[in-house]
Amino acid sequence: MGLLARSVDQMVSSVVHTVFGEVTLGSHKLQDMMAPGGQSEEFSAVFYETMKIVLSELGASRALVSQSAGRKAFGQVTSRAAPEHFAAQLALQLLREEPIRIDYLDAHSPVSKETVAQVAIFSVLLYLLSDRENGDYAKMIQAATNLATALQDEISQAFRTQDRAKLSSLFARYAAHV
Repeated sequence: MGLLARSVDQMVSSVVHTVFGEVTLGSHKLQDMMAPGGQSEEFSAVFYETMKIVLSELGASRALVSQSAGRKAFGQVTSRAAPEHFAAQLALQLLREEPIRIDYLDAHSPVSKETVAQVAIFSVLLYLLSDRENGDYAKMIQAATNLATALQDEISQAFRTQDRAKLSSLFARYAAHV
């Protein structure tokens, strides 16, 4: 992965953090961000911070997460339907925008290099859909990642076939378990 790409990513992240302050992972829910008018800047910052944790859990120690791809994907989802439907549309759009570049995936990773982006995107959105009034957010992200890892075959098939209904069903069924 190029040094220039990492430098640009870090610069964009710094600008977003300057504008929005440090991101508190527990204070942001997808349901709140999907209000009319959208909050793509807020989403991109939360997506970035959460994705770094998820990728670490999945053994992708050297990865580039693009906040701008997250922001672009969020802005392109026009439907503001039920949160799980929104999450399904956003998941597919995120995968199209390729917000993750994996340089190295640990040999002991529970996912393959081919499915790591799908599982990671699902994990982040599952966490953002969960009801988490207060708690250990790192453990909740880990729980979302563990669930997504266990469901990786279903998730992979839903992404491969662009099956929004299946993704929506998975989000609806498992968000309460995070």
